[in-house]
Amino acid sequence: MPLNAVETRYALVTLCNDEVSPRFDLTAEVLISPLLPDTPPGKLPDGHRHLVLAHISGEELCDLITRSGVSVVICGGIEEDYFHYLRWKRIEVISEVMGPVADTLSRLAGGELKSGDCLFEPAREEES
Repeated sequence: MPLNAVETRYALVTLCNDEVSPRFDLTAEVLISPLLPDTPPGKLPDGHRHLVLAHISGEELCDLITRSGVSVVICGGIEEDYFHYLRWKRIEVISEVMGPVADTLSRLAGGELKSGDCLFEPAREEES
């Protein structure tokens, strides 16, 4: 590998439709995506993979994460046991995130995503 080459990092996002899933252990779909800083906001990076899981299981999801070479997991709520297991495996966990998946990945690639972020637009009050 050349000295100036940078290894691409991958993130796994737990999904519920096009948003971050509210619960890690009840996730049926995930998105595995490269973290590419030049991806336009609101768009998914090239090379992403959408997977539908055979079973809803926190243990099987942890197994998928460790086998997939993912370095970052983005999810909503996560049980403490799963959180500590992934951290023990040296996988960064950004939890309690709410919002559209594309916006979440854009913020992560830009180094701006942190646990507890809510990326939904605030509701506008209608004028009477």
